[in-house]
Amino acid sequence: GTKFWDLYEQTGGNFLKTLWYISAPTFLPAGLCQLVALASQLSVPICVMQLLSAVESSSSSSTSGGGNILAQTIPYVLLIFFLSIMNAFCTQRYQFLSYQSGIIIRTAVTSAIYEKSLKLSPRGRQ
Repeated sequence: GTKFWDLYEQTGGNFLKTLWYISAPTFLPAGLCQLVALASQLSVPICVMQLLSAVESSSSSSTSGGGNILAQTIPYVLLIFFLSIMNAFCTQRYQFLSYQSGIIIRTAVTSAIYEKSLKLSPRGRQ
């Protein structure tokens, strides 16, 4: 309650700016986590394409007598695994921080409305 009103006074009565200052510490990291999760999601199909390309080139070179399929494909398999793990952790963190931001904003708005309604005159309550 008091943190909201202190920020409200500091921003010169700007309600949206006050909400931004209250929610930014959780909202900005949530956006960063979403960006990393999205980048890892988009990278997995590219790695799968490279993996399939390596398998095809390895199978064609093995008929002509050369190439180790494991040495060519293991890096792509490990990269797909790590990208999937990173996507899972970042998505979970993004959801948690987004819910936390929502709770902070909802609480601040509810508190502001309640405190303003307490300060209304009897005529203003009608």
